[in-house]
Amino acid sequence: MISDLELVDDDAQPPPGGASGSGPRSTSDPRSGADPGSGAEPGSGTVIGDGGVRDVSGRLRPWLWAFGGALAASAVWGAWAYAQSQAEPDLRGYRISRDLCDDAKLSALSAAYGEREETGTHRVDERPEVDHAVCSVDLVRPRKGESSATAYASVELAYIRHKVTDPEPEFDASVTAPSAWYITDNKARRVTDLGERAYLLSGVNGDGKELRVLDGQVELSLVVSGVVVGEEDPVTGEMTVPDGIDLAGIEPSMIGDMRDLMATLKK
Repeated sequence: MISDLELVDDDAQPPPGGASGSGPRSTSDPRSGADPGSGAEPGSGTVIGDGGVRDVSGRLRPWLWAFGGALAASAVWGAWAYAQSQAEPDLRGYRISRDLCDDAKLSALSAAYGEREETGTHRVDERPEVDHAVCSVDLVRPRKGESSATAYASVELAYIRHKVTDPEPEFDASVTAPSAWYITDNKARRVTDLGERAYLLSGVNGDGKELRVLDGQVELSLVVSGVVVGEEDPVTGEMTVPDGIDLAGIEPSMIGDMRDLMATLKK
């Protein structure tokens, strides 16, 4: 009797069965109908044991099914991840701005610092990856007398619509990054209930204020600075310099006008 299980090759023949040696035992497998001594495939899992020929290939099936299930799950996850990577980002309804000066009404700032002088200057740059729009406009109160000396508020707007990459991971770091125009240790103060994240900065371009907003794929910036223009007396050469504008308490006006602009850019 063979007590240990042994693999059977193509040419191997089963030994005589029974301890008494009384005739050969049938080697047919009633489940498969195949004779293991007459051409069973190599590695089929057919073995000889105490009970004769037995097919144990079923022992591999649970492991194979588990392995196949893992591969299928991996393939499904990979297909989903690829589809997500190819999907267009959610722009939250924001459109391109053809004229940012026209889109930005600046009603609150105009009430505080004066009406717009002319229409302002705007530019737009539309690309497959990102759209840029900028606006520069001055808010000026009527001059008194014939003097050209004046003080007014300069407003600069910037709108960036990212259509490929997500600006969120770098937004916080960019808020307090140094500027090439005016190097200052900017201090950012968080503004709640405005976009995804928003910050107010002081000391921009000297004594100016800046409001920076991130809303999904969109970045917006509103900068207000005070400008003073003096006048020289042609006879005496004496310079007349008016008082600068007061930017104290400007934050609510900036936030209100930014909120209106964001709503307009979604129409």
